[in-house]
Amino acid sequence: MKNKLISCAAICAALTASSHAANIISTGFAGVVEDTSSGVVASGFTWDSDFGEGGNASTSLTFVGDGYTISSFIAEQPGAAGTEVGEPIGIAGNVGNQGDWSTSFTFTAGDTYDLSNFAISSYSITAGGAHQNADDKPVFWLLSIKDGSTEIFSGREDFIEPAGTGNLPGSFNFDLSGFSLNAGTQYTFDLTVGSDNGGGNNIALNSLALEGVAQAVPEPSSAVLLGIGGAALILRRKK
Repeated sequence: MKNKLISCAAICAALTASSHAANIISTGFAGVVEDTSSGVVASGFTWDSDFGEGGNASTSLTFVGDGYTISSFIAEQPGAAGTEVGEPIGIAGNVGNQGDWSTSFTFTAGDTYDLSNFAISSYSITAGGAHQNADDKPVFWLLSIKDGSTEIFSGREDFIEPAGTGNLPGSFNFDLSGFSLNAGTQYTFDLTVGSDNGGGNNIALNSLALEGVAQAVPEPSSAVLLGIGGAALILRRKK
C-alpha cells in the first residue's frame, strides 16, 4: 500500500510539472507601417504567442542613431527580390560608416516565465538589395533587458554569413537560461545593431522571438490527489 501511495504522488507531480519551451511572444512585423514625420517609428505590426495572449508587448518601435538624420531612416527595407522573410524593418544607412542604431519595446508578462532564448533574425543589404553579409562584413546585435531601471540581462551576438550563400537572414540567439519574468511586471528590451570593421551596410530586422516556459502550477485536481496521497501515507505510517 505504501509503495502505491508513493507512486501515485510521484505520477501526479510529474504530470503537473511537465512543460516545454515555446514562443512567449514573437513577430515577423507583418502589416508594419512607417512614420518619419516626427521621428522614425514602425507601428501596426502584431505579436504572436504560444501561451494564449502571453502578455502585452508594445506594437511600435522607435529607431534612434546619432549618425543618422530623419530623412535617412526607413521603417521597411526591401531586400533582393524574393529573399524577404516577413516584412523586414530597419534604417537606411551603413552601420559601419554611420554608427550603431537601436530600438526597444516593452513587454508586460501575462504569466511567470522561465526564459530560454531571445532570437533575432536579420540581414545586411545595400540600398539596391544586393547581398552584404559576406565574410568581410560581420555585424553584431546587443540585447539589454531591464526591470524598471535595473538591467537584468545584457549580451552580444555576432554573425558572419558564409560568402556566396546569398542574401540570407542571420540568426542571433541570446541564451537566457536561468532568467525569469514575473507576471504583471513590465520589462524593456533594448536592441542595438552595429559593426566593428566598417561593414554591415543597411540592416534589415526580420523577426524577434522570446522563448521560454510558463512556471508550472499544479491544477486543483492534481493538488487534491497529492494532498490525499500525503495524508494517507501519514495515516499508514501511524498504523
